[in-house]
Amino acid sequence: MRLRRATRDLWIPAGLALLVAGGWGLERAESFGRIREAFRAPAVPAAVLNRGSVGRALRRLKLVVPIRNDGRVFPPSAHPKAALDASLFQKKRKVGESLYAPNREWVRDLAEQGGLSPPSVPPDAFREGWPLIAVQIDEGDLYGDKWGIVANHWGRGREWERPASVAYYVDGQRVFSTLAGLRLHGGQSRKPGQTHSFRVHFREEYGASEFPRGLVFGPECEPIRRLVVHADWPEAFPFAGLLAFDAAERVGCAVPRTQPVLFALNGELQPGLHWLSEHVGRAAWANRIGHRDFLMYVMKGQKENESFRAYGGFHLRLLAAPAPLDLAAIEREVDLDNLSAYTLAMAYGGTSDGYQGAAWMDPRAERPRWAWINWDMDHSFWDVYGDPGQRKPWQKESWERALVRPGDRRYADWKAQGDARSVLFTRLMDECPAYRRRFLRYAADMLNHRLTESFMLERVAHYERLARTFGRTDLAFAEDYREFVRRRPEVLREGLRQWFGVGEFHRVEVRAPEGAALRIDGFEEASPYAGWYFDGQTVEVESSGEPAAWRVNGEPAAAGPRLARAVDRDLSIDAAP
Repeated sequence: MRLRRATRDLWIPAGLALLVAGGWGLERAESFGRIREAFRAPAVPAAVLNRGSVGRALRRLKLVVPIRNDGRVFPPSAHPKAALDASLFQKKRKVGESLYAPNREWVRDLAEQGGLSPPSVPPDAFREGWPLIAVQIDEGDLYGDKWGIVANHWGRGREWERPASVAYYVDGQRVFSTLAGLRLHGGQSRKPGQTHSFRVHFREEYGASEFPRGLVFGPECEPIRRLVVHADWPEAFPFAGLLAFDAAERVGCAVPRTQPVLFALNGELQPGLHWLSEHVGRAAWANRIGHRDFLMYVMKGQKENESFRAYGGFHLRLLAAPAPLDLAAIEREVDLDNLSAYTLAMAYGGTSDGYQGAAWMDPRAERPRWAWINWDMDHSFWDVYGDPGQRKPWQKESWERALVRPGDRRYADWKAQGDARSVLFTRLMDECPAYRRRFLRYAADMLNHRLTESFMLERVAHYERLARTFGRTDLAFAEDYREFVRRRPEVLREGLRQWFGVGEFHRVEVRAPEGAALRIDGFEEASPYAGWYFDGQTVEVESSGEPAAWRVNGEPAAAGPRLARAVDRDLSIDAAP
């Protein structure tokens, strides 16, 4: 392996030198003559240059520069099929936003292309409890008018990826470094005046083909091929998106792995908070499920033809399905547990732009069904569009974000370009009593046992500690989050009453003898326990203390280790020894 890599490393510089210097033999060669003629054209319609060793060499030597695609598609008959310029530069179909034009500034000495220096990190950059990622990139590749990825912020795709050196530090020690490809990342955040996020692509052509297992996101994480360095937003509510991911994962959603991180770029620690994540795309999810044979429809990304047709067909079938929906048929196409989790997470955080992320389906699974990945939840836990003088963040909309019914203000938009999640959840709740009961039970269980005040307050305290060690002195956001966590569950319960007519909800308290373990509704709990249940729901209690009797509201109820009781009023349950 080392011999083959060394041979390759010797061959590539030699080949590139020949390509640039161009001996008299190459100058006279018919194929290179056609290349020379192609470069004299105003633009090279060359999406093909994204692939292969020749395209890689031309890009790395900056012999070509990307320009905006004018949309023209050149027919194969434009050149003889045997012509080399047709195979290298001819675009047979419309792909991507960029083409290539010859770079007139070919005068760069090859010595300048010999490599990038390792990233430099200011000695005072490190903070306790914070890993650090450092990136070193040519300033022209970053800010240059013609070539820079920041200056040309609209540029997307492989055409706008630039070589950079990357290093990762834990506890002040460098644990990984390599060359990689750097791109600008994001939507609105890539525009001028914004704090930018970046995406790092690990490829064999640069160095390491992946970020090693266990160095980031925990020991269970697969090797990473694409890593996103996010600039946290908004400044006034740090880590809002990460807190929302914590809540979403807690209730069973599929979420990208994340890690708060310090970010040094070209030797300077970048201001503001940053965090790393997996890239929500095919490469990351292929690592997760172990193969690439799956469909993925990314809401804000390039659409794969097969996935676009499959997801579109699913959505059209849903639109055309007569009422009431056939629950069994829907469950053959959709992971309804995933849909329930997605909807609850969005309603809990009040995520204003929740219908993003990606849909995916694994045809190799035992039950191939559509499911969704949560993404971009930074509109959670603070009120993006509300008037601070009129309402508190915890009072923002909840289930309204998920419901779309005929006559609603958003219904026309939904009909034109809506997302299957809102359509499906609304129809299931309105048309399928079995799903309605199932979702209400799930929502009660999650609010009582998983998305608890104690769990969420611990996560808020975690991010408050990180902000403090980063050096932030304004920590008012943490108290805002705490108030949200304490008050939001009642907003969700009241919303279920308002929007779905589920009736009253009641408080259930359970106490067991000291040392006895409690299991309530299938979840391990400590005594004393308190939860909320809607009319008709059942609370199931089990104690390891083998009580001789249970008492409900002071009255004897049953003997034995277990008790099940329908809830139609507030209940106080005691396990007597």
